[in-house]
Amino acid sequence: MTKEATMAVSKSVWTFIAVPALVTLGITILRLAGDLKHWPSPWFSNAAGGGLAIVGISWLPLIFGPYFAVKLARSGDVPSSAWRPIGFALSGVAVMAVTGFAASALNILGSFPGGFILFLAAFAVAGALQRAGWPGLFRLLVVYGYAARIPVAILMFFAFQGNWGTHYDSLRPPPPWGGSYQVPVPCLL
Repeated sequence: MTKEATMAVSKSVWTFIAVPALVTLGITILRLAGDLKHWPSPWFSNAAGGGLAIVGISWLPLIFGPYFAVKLARSGDVPSSAWRPIGFALSGVAVMAVTGFAASALNILGSFPGGFILFLAAFAVAGALQRAGWPGLFRLLVVYGYAARIPVAILMFFAFQGNWGTHYDSLRPPPPWGGSYQVPVPCLL
């Protein structure tokens, strides 16, 4: 791919994700403020993993995934068959389900490093399957995912250093893979 073609692809990706990424950043900042000020549940929660709080970014892929798919289709980037991405998505779900059952059967669910490495490998396989289903959508979702998670990783780093008492630093006890400075790394994988 030429340098010009690479720049064109890069520019088009950012034109698709700019607004969703800014919305996500805004919600991340709002969530941080709510956690720090102890705003009420169910809107906010300092519990590990977010405590199913309504204000958060974990539900945004349910909105932005279809949004990206429609925008891509309107731009002419469509898979060869409408069933192709659906089939590969279901295959990814199957990979994760089989991995969960295998980890449970091997009694390594939640263990480190065995369970952690097994699930990282499963996520990689499930993700690769999505690329085969609709490469354009896969590319957008990966870039959007990093645009959403990099600010979270930065917040996690500072929250752990300052012991903020938010859901960003509520992982206790310290993770088995190292100190708090390493906690944001898995959130980017």
